[in-house]
Amino acid sequence: MPVVLPPGAGYLGKSRRRISASGLVTWERCPRQWHYRRRIGLNDATNPEMIIGLVVEDALCGLFMQRFPENATPMPGLVEWINFSRQENGLGKISPDGEVIISDLESISQWMELVTPSLVEEVQRLLQARWDATQWKAAGRDIAEVQDARIENLISGGIQLQLEEVENCLQASGGPHLNSYRAAGDPFTVPAPCWDEEPVKPGEDSNRTKADGFETSGDVTIWEAWEIARPWVKDPRIAAPQRLFHPDGWAAGEMDLVHRWDGTVRICDIKASAGTSGYSAGLANQLRFYQWLWSITRSHPGRPKTGESGGELAALEGWYLSGPHRKIIELLDDKTLESESTRWKNVHQQMTLSGLHPTHLAPADPAPWVNHAPGGKALPVEDENKAKSLTCERCTAAAFCDTSPKKVQAKALAA
Repeated sequence: MPVVLPPGAGYLGKSRRRISASGLVTWERCPRQWHYRRRIGLNDATNPEMIIGLVVEDALCGLFMQRFPENATPMPGLVEWINFSRQENGLGKISPDGEVIISDLESISQWMELVTPSLVEEVQRLLQARWDATQWKAAGRDIAEVQDARIENLISGGIQLQLEEVENCLQASGGPHLNSYRAAGDPFTVPAPCWDEEPVKPGEDSNRTKADGFETSGDVTIWEAWEIARPWVKDPRIAAPQRLFHPDGWAAGEMDLVHRWDGTVRICDIKASAGTSGYSAGLANQLRFYQWLWSITRSHPGRPKTGESGGELAALEGWYLSGPHRKIIELLDDKTLESESTRWKNVHQQMTLSGLHPTHLAPADPAPWVNHAPGGKALPVEDENKAKSLTCERCTAAAFCDTSPKKVQAKALAA
């Protein structure tokens, strides 16, 4: 179950008072950096990369909500997310470009190739709109530098990783939930969103029924494999928060993908890159934070009462779209997870108690900037002090933080 009802109003009912995965990752990079960004609100100037990841993720999640027609009916060459996105912005619908009959994995790949250009076009439209609405843009940067080929590469990477899931589901004869799907449709407490189904809001019981494409017996079909392997994603039709909330209200996390087709649960996070920068160091903490939230919300009172469990949480994955690369993050054992939860609670208390002025509660303690090989594999750090100064260089407060290296301060002041 990827979402639960949020806590009520009050001090911890305010989202800025909760610790999130992104806030934790910033804190781990440097508590003082968190202070300036999250407490003071001194954010960085926006560069295209900050927007690309959000929009490409939306496009892929919208694509994964697609259901194919059954009985060899031609599939129109358009992802429904595109017209949903356009109508959200007051624009008219566009028409499909061609069609494909879905009969096997190759035909799904052909359909994906057919719809990719229109996905790229819609992503570019949204990128331009968000860039135009941005008040503080990074000097010397422009959204026009983002070429179609770059967006196509990212979308194709996400498609490839999801088609691997479909192929694995096909080879596994549909997985352990096949009969449940055939009997009554998506069996899970919180189903995978689908454009052909009504959205299921957090806390609501699913009203799913068997879709016409499911068989009554026999080998799993490609239609069934696609449908069963579709992950849970955040449904863009739902305005309410779709997150995991700590029962006591002090922590929350919003996941990208949750796969459940193979009898276990895998939490996956989409990264619109190859994973080579120092920011990739935060992936493990982010996903393990989700692991912890998942573990403590299994008995949450806000859970719907009906539906099947996806099984035990078995894996954490980072999906680096440029490549693509699938990075496996090792789960924490129960003892370590308990220790981390205590540490995270202490971090939250420090965040809560820190005032508007920097104090020992949010110390300037930068972690080394660690570069990575493609796929998020950390490279050795040869000079730790130099690596820490690289972290400082990327901080909004580099010009005036009292522990920022002098060279970094001078460079920031001159910028």
